[in-house]
Order: sequence, then structure tokens, then C-alpha cells
Amino acid sequence: MYERPHFFNNTPYDYYGWAYPGNGDISVDPLFVDPGYWDPNGTPSEPCDDFWVDGDYHLCYDSFCINAGDPCFTADPCEVDMDGESRVRLGRVDIGADEAWSNPADFDESGLVNLSDFDAMSGAWLTVPEAAGWNRACDISEPADDVIDLLDLYVYSEQWLWKAQWYIP
Repeated sequence: MYERPHFFNNTPYDYYGWAYPGNGDISVDPLFVDPGYWDPNGTPSEPCDDFWVDGDYHLCYDSFCINAGDPCFTADPCEVDMDGESRVRLGRVDIGADEAWSNPADFDESGLVNLSDFDAMSGAWLTVPEAAGWNRACDISEPADDVIDLLDLYVYSEQWLWKAQWYIP
């Protein structure tokens, strides 16, 4: 049976055998939300009864796959990712089938949580849907509660000065 080489989490080397680094490869954790895995079904010595547990292959907002796709890629106007969303976000196509979003506190999706984002939150402060100044992006408390208040400011402050792996000043 043919098995593709694994570049990430490959011990003891990133590349081995006939696999060599090339354009578009990464040898770091792609940071999926929840990678799938083989469950040994309580019997690790009996691989025949193992089963695959599906994962969530959306990219976390710190993934090195974000903005790391082909710099020459040009999406067709109707081309979408696995969720039916725009194929290019945050300036450049991502590696993989998902176009990730930035940190929820990065309202301008610049890759950095800073005063620009604070300006957006302060403009929406204490607003509710349909109110002047309402900005749904600023409702980042979990769960969202349709008001921009201290719960959102708390989440925002935890992310203060966060910088994405893909951030380019």
C-alpha cells in the first residue's frame, strides 16, 4: 500500500527517505482546530479494530498555513473554500482547503491586535444590534450576547498585542 510521507510530527526527522523539502511544504503543525486521529478502541495491540475519529480541519488563527499559499495564486471570482467562503482572505491564499479568519479581537484582520482594533471596539461600545455604531465583529464574548460591553472588552484585553504568525509589518 502506498503511503504519502508525513512532513509534520515526523520523528526523528522532518523529512526522510525519498521525501525532500519543496515549494508549498510545511514541516510544522498546521494547527487544525481539532485534528482527526486513530482510536485504538481500547486494544492498542490489535490494530484491526482501530477506527478513525474525524476532526475539524479548519485552521486556527495562529496557523503557519495562513497567507502561506502560492503567492501567484489568483482565484476565479466564484472560487470558494471548503465552507463556501472567499478563497482568498487576509491578502493571500492559505495552504489547504480552508481560508482562515484572524483572531476574533483583530477586527481589521491586520494580524495584530492593537489600537486600531481598540478604536473599533470603542466606537461600538455599549451598542446593540440596530443601534448606531453597532459592529457585530466586536461582539466577541462567548457566547455572543448582542451587546458590546465589559465581557467583550475582557476577551479583547486577553488578546492585546497578539500578533499572528503570518503578520508582516
